[in-house]
Order: sequence, then structure tokens, then C-alpha cells
Amino acid sequence: MKKRFICLLLAVCAVSTTACGKTTAEPTINTSTDTKDSTNNQKITFDYYELDDGTLEIQGYDNKDKVKIVEIPDTIDGKKVSVLNLGLFRSNEVVEEIILPESLKIIEDQAFFGATALRKLEINGVETVDDQCIYSCPKLKEVRFSEGLKELGEWAVVNCENLTDIYLPSTLETIDEYNFDLCADGLKIHVPKGSNTAKLVNDVVANLEYNVQVVEEWENLMDVEKLRQELERLEIPENTYSILTGGFPSETLCLVYEDKWKIYYSEHGRRTYEKK
Repeated sequence: MKKRFICLLLAVCAVSTTACGKTTAEPTINTSTDTKDSTNNQKITFDYYELDDGTLEIQGYDNKDKVKIVEIPDTIDGKKVSVLNLGLFRSNEVVEEIILPESLKIIEDQAFFGATALRKLEINGVETVDDQCIYSCPKLKEVRFSEGLKELGEWAVVNCENLTDIYLPSTLETIDEYNFDLCADGLKIHVPKGSNTAKLVNDVVANLEYNVQVVEEWENLMDVEKLRQELERLEIPENTYSILTGGFPSETLCLVYEDKWKIYYSEHGRRTYEKK
């Protein structure tokens, strides 16, 4: 008996599309229809199968109700969704927004290749974005990757003519050199200041022939109260630190003295160490 997992989504009608990736094995494909909201009678049916580690890979989908906003479920029948199959939304002309769950770890090749209606892509928890994933998506203007992203494959983000801003986390370990080309003129790639990600991106951008800006930014901007809360979370006693204003650069700075180290915390999320 096939498993059913129903997904009712807030969306407007457009054209129906079905995408299904190929596999080298012959897995048992289950059909699921996720129930999210009962205010609309719109459904999207996912095909999936179980991987060796007990998590699930979304193999394909049926969008006969022409759903425009698609949320990939975090779990199906109590099992985590960890992989999007290759080409899942390839050449899709319907879906305008895709929300990915934090359980997702891998987006396989060409997952959003030529998704011409795609305007918003919410990426959570992903570690690997494979080759040609975000490729030729003309309506996409911004892409934000969350902390935990480790790898951007070959041409992972390329040829999106209106893409003006890409936000990358500090956790990146590998970026293929064939990335960020043929996007909007003046594309801004936002990276954490002083991070390995910043170095990796600058190396890639150096090979591009058009205007791309690497914007280094401080992470986790917080006010004094949030800074106090963070110190409390770290179990640093109040009598061991002081909070000053006018640190570098023009920020609130906290000095913590611990044995042989002087530790600086800042409202910009910086933490540096100096021997006393």
C-alpha cells in the first residue's frame, strides 16, 4: 500500500509540472501528499524513497493543482527528508517560491535549473549544493544560504540575470571556480568579514570578467542587552567583564578577563583573544 502525505499550500494557479530524477538503484517509490493548510484545496504530491541511513530523498512531485508556493516537508511518516533528487524543479514554469526544510542536507544536480517562475528560494540547513543547481532562474533576485553550508558545486549559482544579492555563511569549505558568472551586473556577494568564505569567494570572483562585489559584513549584530544575554548564556560572571562603547570599529565592546587570556566580545559578533 502506498504511503500518502498531503500538502495543502497557499498558492495561486498556474501550469502543471512533474519532475522526477533518475536513480542508479531500483528503490521503492512512495507517494506522499502533505497536509499543511485546509483553507485551499490545492495539493502537491511528492514521490520519495528511503535511503540507507533511514532518511528520505524527494524523488519527484505532481503539481496538478498548479501550486505556486511549495514547502518541502521536514519529515514524512516520522522520517527526515535529507535529499532533493537531481532535476527536481528543472524547467519548472509554475512554482514561484520554494521553502526547504532544515533537515535537508543535499541538493542534487540541476534541482532548480531553468526554473523560470522562481522568485524566492528559502534555503535552510543545506550542506551541499551540487552542480548547476541554481542556473538560469531569470526572476530570482536574492539567494540566502544558512549556516552549515559546506560546498557549492560546479556552476551551482550561475546565469541568473536578475540575481543581485547572494548571502553566504562562514561555514563554506569549497566553492567551485565556475560560480557567480552571468548574473546581474554589480552582483553583491555578502560574506562574513575575515572568514574563510570571504577568501574563497574573492578567489572565484578574481576570475570573472564582469562587475561583482564581495561585501564583507560583521555577523550577528546585537545591542548591549543581547550582548549581556550572550555572556550569561556562556556562563561568564558579571564581575569578570565590563561593557564599553567606542570599540573597533565604533562598536560596543565587552572585555572579559579569564586567567591568562583577555577575551573581547563585540556587538558585531566578534570574539578575539589576547594573552594578558
